[in-house]
Amino acid sequence: MNRTPEILAQLKLLVNHNPKNEIIAQNYAYLEKRQPQMQYPLYQRQQWPIGSGMVESANKLVVETRLKGAGMHWKRDNVNPMLALRNIICSDRWDQEWPRIAHRLRQQVFQRKKARLLKPPQNDQFIPSTQISPTVLALASNAVKRKSSPNTTQNTNHPDHTKSRKPSPDHPWRHSPIGKARYHSSKI
Repeated sequence: MNRTPEILAQLKLLVNHNPKNEIIAQNYAYLEKRQPQMQYPLYQRQQWPIGSGMVESANKLVVETRLKGAGMHWKRDNVNPMLALRNIICSDRWDQEWPRIAHRLRQQVFQRKKARLLKPPQNDQFIPSTQISPTVLALASNAVKRKSSPNTTQNTNHPDHTKSRKPSPDHPWRHSPIGKARYHSSKI
């Protein structure tokens, strides 16, 4: 038996007798607005759960176990996608849902690549040659010529990685006193 209409009628009388009491008016407005959601006898006949225990338990088992493990840190933007995947797994819908998710992800990648290819290249660092001094232009062109020339000399400041990295036998580090005994006992 649904007693919601009776309770709302009595609350309306209470509001009419106490028009200055804002708390009663707010509570009545709240319940009247949510009357379709409070059809508990109907929900019970249809075998719908009406308690919050199932939701609280799911929050603990589905959400907290995945997101609140030891040492876990999450970016705010990544929480909802992770929970969506976790819900699909926990409700045994992975085989139905993953192909659609994968297809959508591939479409997003394709759209990003397509947009990048269609977008004209923008070089923010381009400076027209009229704004560059002739000296800098000459130096830059000489550097390009040297780099492209086959007769360029090797830069001796950079190590040659084709050679061994061990010091040669006559290198000063090979004759370092570190690690050698400095005290020689005299013969007695």
